[in-house]
Amino acid sequence: MNDEVPIINRVAVVVEPTEPYFTWARSLDDDEPTIDSLSREQLTSVYLIDELDGDETGERVLRRYWPWIFEEKLMSWHRVSKDWPRKRTYKVFRQ
Repeated sequence: MNDEVPIINRVAVVVEPTEPYFTWARSLDDDEPTIDSLSREQLTSVYLIDELDGDETGERVLRRYWPWIFEEKLMSWHRVSKDWPRKRTYKVFRQ
């Protein structure tokens, strides 16, 4: 029996909502559950992305994936993309 634990070489990116996300979600709330009825833990996501190469930093890797992560987080709350924030920049994502 092989007792080795398989290793997956990835970087975990933890994304927690902050007040701008809550404000946006509240503006859409008309059904249950409302954003305020969920805990921060229920709204937190972990993404496994490619491991860092050589001198690459976590910030640089995040810059590569932020558009996809941002849209996934918006879609997880509200699937109608026309209602998403119009300004979706890296700076807005980091807020």
